[in-house]
Amino acid sequence: MRLAWNLSNCVTMGRAIQSLRYSDRSSSKKHSINGSIYMCIPALLVAIGISYLAAILFFLTLQKHSLGNITIWVVVPVILSTPLLVNSDYPEWRLILSLNAVTIAGKVFDLWHDPAGSKRFRLLAFTAYLTNIFCLVPRRHLKVLRTSVTPLLLRMLVGTTSLYLLIRLLLYVWQKNWGNVPFALEHLCKLPVAISLLWNVAYVGEAAWKLLGARTTHFMGNIITPHSPAEFWRRWNRPAQQFFYEDIFKPLKVKISPVKSILLVFFVNGLIHEYVVGIAIDSFPGYFLMFFLVHGIAVGLTWRLQKKQCNMFVCVSMTLSFNVCTSVLFFAGVNKVLPFYSGKLPAWLAF
Repeated sequence: MRLAWNLSNCVTMGRAIQSLRYSDRSSSKKHSINGSIYMCIPALLVAIGISYLAAILFFLTLQKHSLGNITIWVVVPVILSTPLLVNSDYPEWRLILSLNAVTIAGKVFDLWHDPAGSKRFRLLAFTAYLTNIFCLVPRRHLKVLRTSVTPLLLRMLVGTTSLYLLIRLLLYVWQKNWGNVPFALEHLCKLPVAISLLWNVAYVGEAAWKLLGARTTHFMGNIITPHSPAEFWRRWNRPAQQFFYEDIFKPLKVKISPVKSILLVFFVNGLIHEYVVGIAIDSFPGYFLMFFLVHGIAVGLTWRLQKKQCNMFVCVSMTLSFNVCTSVLFFAGVNKVLPFYSGKLPAWLAF
């Protein structure tokens, strides 16, 4: 509890510091997170409830295929608009709701794309599936073997311990004054902490869901040593990777070339990230679209590259360097809603 309180205070302090340094920050966004949660709870619950009810309604109407084709165009916009129920003065909570909305809308879209999938669920099981963030494409999980309890408990113990240490490290890094430190060095110091924290949250969350009996995808593979950008994206966020492959890439590949399909997949991915942050701050930063277009081009150039075709040391080094350099675009977008960097973005990155 104390760690959570410190982390919450840290985010609040970071936003306060940025508000002092950025003259264009609105004065209406000076609420502390600790206070805003009490004001936002009713709106948060209503927004989440509407998104779940809309998805359940679609599930029920999908039994009649023609009716399902009509309701998809109503249900998805309703789900994606639920974050607007929270006042724009609280972008952090809008961010949470936009992540929830994207997840639920993705599950609805996948179900519409595979109507037979609705027959795998009963109503209660479908409702439980909506809460499982580690599964976006249920048909890919039918043959997933359940893990015994002991390894999962061990994973929870190790993951929780490392998560505690990473949060302490995050608090230290976040509270440090980076004013006289070059931007590149600040980015290089914060990037591994942020990625490690995300990896451990997924590691612990996945184990928790498996302990509850849910079928899940291994969230993330080894993202340090991929030999190409294409291989990196095969390992990063595997539930989302399965969704984009099954529901966007495969249908597109039938009509256009694989490379064009890859570019469109990354374009859609960029738009989704723009929505997630944009709806939280009432403006679209543009950084995510740039980031995913750059990576889409890189994946389009390397998707056929095999390990045996390259020098592993050279390819891994180049891929890691490419990811580190381009990640500046991604975290510049994150910085629009959460204070990832302590000061202003450099002139070449700010727009």
